[in-house]
Amino acid sequence: MNDIRSMEFRRHHPFLGREFDWIATDYIGHIGYFSTAGVAPVPDTCLSNGIRYDGLFENVTALPVVSQVSVIDESDRDIADWIAVAKRGLYAYDWSRRTSRYCIVAYPDQPANVDSLPEELRTLAIAVKFPNGFAGTNDIAV
Repeated sequence: MNDIRSMEFRRHHPFLGREFDWIATDYIGHIGYFSTAGVAPVPDTCLSNGIRYDGLFENVTALPVVSQVSVIDESDRDIADWIAVAKRGLYAYDWSRRTSRYCIVAYPDQPANVDSLPEELRTLAIAVKFPNGFAGTNDIAV
């Protein structure tokens, strides 16, 4: 588990009640994709640039498929969106209301590096950096 309590996250923000997705990098340049489920805390950096995150899912899934995917989520819910993200080389996390953590849903067998992203996405990804790696990290407390 990565515990990143030292980062500034907001539990009350303008995106409460609607899905808001954001991206980040880990210490080796791998990329994580985070879905808030309408209730999760969001990094301050994302809040100050919120408009730039509109269309994030569409921009990420427009990237070429670069990897096979491993799925962690064994629920009956539709996880096609997280699989689509992971196929682009990103670790795909969703907020769990049960555990109050971001939990991995799917991950790439061949992770992409932040340097492979188009400039707009790269700028968003490097704005939030995790001190540990996404590989092997099933949940993240914030």
